[in-house]
Amino acid sequence: MSKTAMPTVTDISAVATAMGVTIGTHISNVVQQNVLDAVITNFKNRTHRTFVPVSETRYFDGNNSGMIEVDDFVTLSTVELVGWYGITNALTLSNYAAVERSGYPINRIQIYKGSIPSLPSMWIDRFPAGRSNVKITALWGFASTVPDDVWQAIVYQASGIVINMSLFKTQGYLIKWQEADVSEVRNYMDPFKFFSSVMDYKGTIKLYKRPSGLIFRKQAKPLV
Repeated sequence: MSKTAMPTVTDISAVATAMGVTIGTHISNVVQQNVLDAVITNFKNRTHRTFVPVSETRYFDGNNSGMIEVDDFVTLSTVELVGWYGITNALTLSNYAAVERSGYPINRIQIYKGSIPSLPSMWIDRFPAGRSNVKITALWGFASTVPDDVWQAIVYQASGIVINMSLFKTQGYLIKWQEADVSEVRNYMDPFKFFSSVMDYKGTIKLYKRPSGLIFRKQAKPLV
């Protein structure tokens, strides 16, 4: 099932139930939500990607070529040039297209030689070099839905932390088994040990981490 939002506290409870663990009443929903928020923020900050699409306007540096690299996006609304040849108003482009590759996020825009609707006699075939002179309104995000392995890695990480908190006792992670006059004290296994390595949190971060060349936007060529 496609997921359009990050995991919730309810999903943490579902994981705990599946593991046969009852989350203690002393671990409030507020505490669980705080843990979940921290895990989601950590995942986003370490991958430098947006996994729940957001619609907004962002600015990028033109590079005097027919293609620029931008943040991951799902769909484009408008692409405009700011301060082009001294014109104060943003000029909307009509001839451009997203460069798509199957299995990869979309983060490049190709400009075709064409006219600017407001200046029908002018033709351009490149994004002019400049600082934050390309204004783009789009639905930004890695994909239209949250990848299943990203969603699962986050909910497992948050659940492991909450379950650890719930099982913790001042004397350690202990459980006592007793039958008649025979008793035995055993250690609880760390909840993280139950989770598949495929959904390893750090491993998933490495899988989705945005390349450094895209995290730090390249400087536009000097204006001459």
